[in-house]
Amino acid sequence: MSFGGADLQMLGPNTNPLPYGQTLTVGDFRCSVETDTGVTCDNTLSHHGFTISDHTFDLR
Repeated sequence: MSFGGADLQMLGPNTNPLPYGQTLTVGDFRCSVETDTGVTCDNTLSHHGFTISDHTFDLR
């Protein structure tokens, strides 16, 4: 699966997925993944972000 250009693929082929129930924060960006809601990512300063799942997406 690819999510855009090389700048978005910087983690490499040996990167593990974020487990359900876990949160990853890098700089001002925070992402979590839950079985019921999918992946949610937000900028902790602007509070803009998105949620995406198998059934829907939401931009904030």
